[in-house]
Amino acid sequence: MLLADLLWEKANDEAYARQLFLKSSDLIKSIKATAATDRASLKDKREDADASLTPERLRALKTLLFQKLSRHDPALAKRLSSESTTNTEEPQYIQSLGVARDLARDGQYAKAVSFAEQGLKGDLSGRQRLFEVLYILKRIRLNDEKAADRLFLNAVSQLRGLPFVDANDVLTIGTYLFTGKVAAQNQSPTVPVVVEPARVGAVYVQADVSVDQPNLSPVVARTYLESATDMLSRATPDTDANARRYAAAYLLLPKAKRYAPEFVYALSILANNLIPSPQATDRDGNAPDDRSERLTPEAVLRKIDGITDAGARTQYALQIVRAFYSMRDYDAATAVVKKIRDQAVADKLIDIINFGRASDLLKDGQVEAAEQAISRLSSGSLRGLLRLGLARIYFKRRDRVSGEAVVEAAIKEAQNISEGEKKIYLMLTAVEMLGAIDTSAAASRLRETVKVINNLEEKSQAPSQAMTETIKVGTYSMTFPLSVPGVNPISFYATLKPLAVEDPQGTTATVLELRNEMALSQSMLALASIFLR
Repeated sequence: MLLADLLWEKANDEAYARQLFLKSSDLIKSIKATAATDRASLKDKREDADASLTPERLRALKTLLFQKLSRHDPALAKRLSSESTTNTEEPQYIQSLGVARDLARDGQYAKAVSFAEQGLKGDLSGRQRLFEVLYILKRIRLNDEKAADRLFLNAVSQLRGLPFVDANDVLTIGTYLFTGKVAAQNQSPTVPVVVEPARVGAVYVQADVSVDQPNLSPVVARTYLESATDMLSRATPDTDANARRYAAAYLLLPKAKRYAPEFVYALSILANNLIPSPQATDRDGNAPDDRSERLTPEAVLRKIDGITDAGARTQYALQIVRAFYSMRDYDAATAVVKKIRDQAVADKLIDIINFGRASDLLKDGQVEAAEQAISRLSSGSLRGLLRLGLARIYFKRRDRVSGEAVVEAAIKEAQNISEGEKKIYLMLTAVEMLGAIDTSAAASRLRETVKVINNLEEKSQAPSQAMTETIKVGTYSMTFPLSVPGVNPISFYATLKPLAVEDPQGTTATVLELRNEMALSQSMLALASIFLR
């Protein structure tokens, strides 16, 4: 590939250089990734040892190929990157991020943007992955602030699409806009990513966000804070994770006051859960400035009564309902809904609150009470999602007849709703459940689901991994996560595995009928992993 690079650049022999790049790609595909411990056992088998590399070295070799080729033919580099994914367990988005990182480091910003767009379509959670994303963004920002801002918002949106995001990740990605005091004094183009930890009371988080980065966009900051508020509002059984959520909310409160006042109250409610609240401090030992009065339900209702503007009243109430919903305080949430004058919005919120109650009943194993609660819901998508959770309970109890009947009821609910993404989510989840007990019925439902996916207007949009409900009031919106015990985020691997094992040709043929680019790509990767294993 080095010879190809020289021929293309120095000798202008594009045709021969392209052949050499393609040959290099074929050779790399033939190399097996082998652990270092396995290679030691091959020391007497020269041929096999030469045909294998550790995963790290193989990854570096691929990155070098894509980096060199992208200088001359970015389209071909992208195609080879996509094709190489089927021959490795490393997802394409990780490869694309690696290439984007190297291109950004070398100052090839436009090409780095192209690969970054691919790389920001995967799971970005975790400190290591986010640091790589931040490195790419901040390098690109040196040349093109608007492109970097756009990629940043793409990354935030990708994180927000996950069912749960740790507060450390919310704050870490936020250091693109905000940073710590020490880090702010040590900014350097050669070391673009410096993340400074912070302490709030007894809680430590990975990233301080007390200082604004230079030349940040207020619009971008507001969009980030909207997503951050949504992600931090998602409760979890993990006590430590919840403590980090509250600490992160406290750290972001000053930013919300400046760039997104409409989210101040929701963040305040989260921050008021810090324990012990009177002693909570920031990293410098300063006490919070908003903690003289806890935002109790009574205080919230008094606040709502004091808001005369109808739009502002509804927006504030919507934020508070979302916060109480995340804490599973359904009685307080219902009391706030009663203060909303827009009856259509109030009705939708009551349905979501009752969904939360029913989900908790399923979690506690109260099947009869849950069934009654489900029947009282007006939303077909909410009923369908809860029925899938109910079916999971029946299957765990080895009551196959009841389980299959409830799955079929959930499918009927899905067929009768108009929201395409929710319909797909429910049907793919139903296929996964049926696949464990009846692959023939599951295969039939998969074919129906493929037709639904093909009707999505955006052909490059992947089906949502989790279901949410968004309430809109004018231009303002608030998203509520919908989680049910036993109903997992969508995984094409889990959905297709029993079908592919039973009928590999038929399942592959069904998947190939997909016209949605993202769904086809994810499904083919899943099938490749299934067949390779």
